[in-house]
This record gives sequence, C-alpha cells and structure tokens, in this order.
Amino acid sequence: MKRVLVILFLMLFSSVSYAEEVVVVLPGFDVTINDKKVENEKEEYPFIQYNNITYIPMTWDMTKVLGLSSTWQNETGLNITKAKTRTILLPQGGFINRVDKKYDATIVEFPVMVNGKIIDNLTETYPLLNFKGVTYFPMTYDYMVGAFNSGYTFDQKSGLKVTADKNLELVLPEAEKHVYKLDTQMIQENRLFVNEFFKLEYKYSPTVPMLFYNFGNKALEDHIMTVWSDYYKDDKYVQTVPLMTAYPYMYDSLKYTSGKGLVFFNDYKTVINVEVMPLDLAGIYIKKFEEFRKTTVEFVSKTSIDLDYLKSEGAAYMLVSRLDRHTSGDMSEDAYKYAAIRNLGEDVTIYDNKLFRMGYYEDGEVYSYYADPEEPRLALDTYQSVTMTDELEHTIIHLDSKTDKDEMYTCNVIYLYNEDKELMEILIIKDAIR
Repeated sequence: MKRVLVILFLMLFSSVSYAEEVVVVLPGFDVTINDKKVENEKEEYPFIQYNNITYIPMTWDMTKVLGLSSTWQNETGLNITKAKTRTILLPQGGFINRVDKKYDATIVEFPVMVNGKIIDNLTETYPLLNFKGVTYFPMTYDYMVGAFNSGYTFDQKSGLKVTADKNLELVLPEAEKHVYKLDTQMIQENRLFVNEFFKLEYKYSPTVPMLFYNFGNKALEDHIMTVWSDYYKDDKYVQTVPLMTAYPYMYDSLKYTSGKGLVFFNDYKTVINVEVMPLDLAGIYIKKFEEFRKTTVEFVSKTSIDLDYLKSEGAAYMLVSRLDRHTSGDMSEDAYKYAAIRNLGEDVTIYDNKLFRMGYYEDGEVYSYYADPEEPRLALDTYQSVTMTDELEHTIIHLDSKTDKDEMYTCNVIYLYNEDKELMEILIIKDAIR
C-alpha cells in the first residue's frame, strides 16, 4: 500500500565508499507540518538532528508537502525548485525509530542545486546529509524561509512547527482504488475467489457467495475502506450497490471477517470496487465537500431531533438514509462524516471523487433510480409530506428498538435542502448508528 518515492538513491558507489560519516539522533520534541503531527518514531524517514540542528527528509512526498519540485539525474545530481502547488502530509508508519539511539549518516558529496544555485556542501556550516538513501536538509532560516518560502517556529511546549506557503494551491492526493471485474462463471465453478482485499466463498449457500473482507494487512491501519459493486448489462452501467462504506480498517490476525452475501444477477457483469483512504485524507475531503457544496456535516442527538427542529434549520426538503457502523468498535467522527457523504446518492464530482449511485432489483431485472444521469436518484420530499413525517416520527420513536424489523426502517442520517433543492446540511444521528 505504501509507496514512498525517494528523491535520491546514491548511484555512484565511489561516492558512498568515501563519503564522510557522521552521527545523528532523533529529536526529542514534537514535529508538526501544516498542523499535522509527525509520528517521527514510526516513519521510515524521520526528522533527525545533527550538531543541534534539526534536519528534514527531502523525500518525494515531503517536497510536495512543502510546495517544492525535485528532480534527480546521475550527471547533474539533485535539483530542487519552488512549485505552484502543495499537498498534505500523509503518515506512512510501520517503522520503529528510537530517540535514545544513535544513527549513522553521511555528508552529501554529489551535486545539489536549489532554485538555480549550486550548494557548496563541503563549506556549509550545516551540510546536507544522506540518511537511509535520502537527502536531508538542515532546517536553517536560509533554507526554510529563504529558499523554500516555508515558515517554522519552535518552543519547548509545542516543539517544531513547519508551515508550507499557504498561497500555493492545495492539491489533494487520490485515494487508492482497486477494480475487480468478476468472472462470475469461473467463481461459481471454483466456489472461491481471493485477492488482497476480500474473498468470495460459497460457504453458507449453494447459490449466494459470501463476501469476506481481509483485515490481515497491518499496514492499512489508520485507513478507511469503502467497497461497492457496479452492475452492467450489455456493457451499459445499471446500478451501484454499496457493500461497505467508510469502514475503519481494524487489523485482525484472523484476516477474513465480516461476511456479507453478494448476489450475482443473470446476464449482468459484476464489478467490485475497493477504495482505501488514509483517515487524514478523508478529513480533508470532508472540508472540501463542505466548501464545494456550501453545506455542513454535523452530529446531533436523537433526543433533539423532531420536525420543529428540522424546520428551524430553514430547510424545505429532506432525504433520510441509514448508515451502518459495520463494526462493534468505535468509528471516528471523520469516518462517520465521510460515510454520510458517500451515502448521499447523487452523482456529484468532488475532486474527481464520485459518490454512490444506487438502484434496485425487481423481477430478475436491475433498475437505476436515475431517469437521467444528471438527475438525483430520488425525488426530495417536503416536510408537509405525510409519508416523510410519519417516517421521521417512526425513526425517532423506534430508535431504541431491538427488533430486526424495526431496525430495518430506522434512519440515522438526514439530508436537508433549501427551497431550490440545494443541499444545505447533513445531520448524523450518531447515537442511533448501530
């Protein structure tokens, strides 16, 4: 899952052989980049200290976070320039670094150019270092402010804080996506289909395979996983069925857990999509969604929701939905919010991220709720609708019901729209999510 593209590997063996070695340690204080704390003891390329100066790892990812561009050529070495965009820091983790341990690094001897200026590293008071095959820059004023246009502060309580140039355009990385076009005939014959994220197995029914998710990859902790199936007939899209929405990836040594039946429809092609997103990235997408749609996603208590409350928000229309927790553990607020957005059911593009489109199955045929791809999948109902009022009241009255029949008809997410049928607010009844 982790893909760290390193700016620099030492290509010339002669340089490695004769480079001057130095001793470095990890800083004993917190490091924060763009308000995101770095788990320095877990990162493959941590911040280090040499001669009481903190050094920053110039990996490919870090240059993008700082709003820089980097290139490497064997003949000319490393070249770093300012870029027009920046991105967010996503923790990689999976490593163990010790603050009380000394590590070996070397002084960089290959050519380095910053903003068109050649660095004479042999005469630098705080030279560039090479640690674990990555070039490290001293976090001096000349580099951080003068060359990289970044801000940085330090105090004993908060530690080191680094901020990239906020005037640069923020570009979000995409979630990791995997698409599996299923050969349903082969699966039915073999009775089993396995990949790195899930397996399909005819375990309890001779006609309906169970979908089991693989939670045996420890590297995917602190991520959320969304899974959905798309159905096609005659190569034309028909329907999307959400299978698991914003599930926090919880490592389980037993690997395959949380089974769910998956129906294969005759004459339909089935495609299963898996999206794996760092929880930090989901939080950024939520903020961007709120800005893009000029709306808010908020939590409310089931005891505070009634028709008068919804009307007081100034909305004229509403949709209700059900959000499943999928797990006995606690979900983070960002996971809940992201799931509520993905369950919205409108084909809305937010930074190339499409939300679910859903349909239904009847009499052997799959139908889409869309009459037109540009239209919402369901008509919005007004507060004056007796059906919606009854449904809302039923939801509130029966939220604590323990019977499966009542639980099937409860809602825990409410989407509010204004008179122009524009989304204005998403309310998540968190204490009603089971």
